Amino acid sequence: MSNGRFITTLVTCFAMLPSFSQAAYQFSSYEFARNPARVNNQMRIQMTGRTALRSFRFVGRVGGVNFEGVVDLSAYTIDLDYEEDNQDGSRAIVTIDGQKFTLPLHDWQLKPIVQYADSPYTAAVSIFGEGPDPDRYRYIDYHPAFEDTHLGARLLQADILLMDPITFSEAPTENGEKIYFAGEAQESSEEDRLRSALQIMELTSLEEYQAWVLTDTDLEPTLSNNNGVLEVDMTPYYYFWRSDGSGIDADIGRYELLAEQAEPYINAYQVAFDKYNDAPVGSEAEKAALFEVQGIEVVLSPLLEELDSLNEKIDLFEPEIIEVSALTDNMRQKYDILHVSAPFVYDAVEVTAQYAAFFRGAKQSNLADWTEFLDEVSGSVSMLPAETPNQFAR
Repeated sequence: MSNGRFITTLVTCFAMLPSFSQAAYQFSSYEFARNPARVNNQMRIQMTGRTALRSFRFVGRVGGVNFEGVVDLSAYTIDLDYEEDNQDGSRAIVTIDGQKFTLPLHDWQLKPIVQYADSPYTAAVSIFGEGPDPDRYRYIDYHPAFEDTHLGARLLQADILLMDPITFSEAPTENGEKIYFAGEAQESSEEDRLRSALQIMELTSLEEYQAWVLTDTDLEPTLSNNNGVLEVDMTPYYYFWRSDGSGIDADIGRYELLAEQAEPYINAYQVAFDKYNDAPVGSEAEKAALFEVQGIEVVLSPLLEELDSLNEKIDLFEPEIIEVSALTDNMRQKYDILHVSAPFVYDAVEVTAQYAAFFRGAKQSNLADWTEFLDEVSGSVSMLPAETPNQFAR
């Protein structure tokens, strides 16, 4: 340590939480909000098949909703058009090998799905985002295409529904009114909704799990012609998982022990440094305080070095991901109870996964045509206002 005057700061910052406006979408007693301080809550994360479902870096960061399917259109000639004069819900047109089909997408669905499919990023929504007060709030991140869209709110609802199937199967409200956009199914009867919610709760109580991903991994979408409407057949599913972090338990225990040992030395170091800093330059008091600081540093430095090393090791550790396959399979087999619980949610889930897969295939098949279609949709479609929440109280 130099004998010159130095300034060392050991600071813990406690930032005041900013005020936030209430988000338009509310779910009963839960406190959903739009926090303007979270200026960057857009996800740019790409999934790569089942390997990612076994990676804690993916499931522990995204969880949530992730669609990566692609319809193989390589054997076909594809031409996409947006016919603005058509009725909403039949403006997207595809011609496949000379045969014309309507895509059953309303504008509020079409634009975000097209922009999502054009992106390399597959994660759609996650409640594992970062924010200033994680003990009190969960933070919501969206793919840029779904930020502030009604479709993004529906995908969020699909992610959180299993947390509280009774509450989150309800249609969200704005100013006390339930929110539906064009073409959406309404809520099931109260009796059917509650019965399905209770069945979901019973199913998820039978197995131990940590979290889930709503995904289309390993599914192969197929196409069919329904009286001139092109339908994509693919039903996403919840992949349930838990982690085994036992391989890092000893290091965590050691870290906690060392942190406890280091705390009194850190406090003593700060007191001694303050005395040094306040003493007149060149005085005996300064020399005595410097000697005290140096003595504490001899003991504290190796503790801090080991703590840094352990912290890095813990941060880099990736626990083993174990699929809760029985629950995954059971929920897939009983998908109908999910749909009955919240048909407007799971219709949105299906249409997003299905037509994102189709559009990805169209892009791969004819990039020039895709680019023209993307520009046309992005420039022509006017979206109804929707304010997606980015946090909610735990």
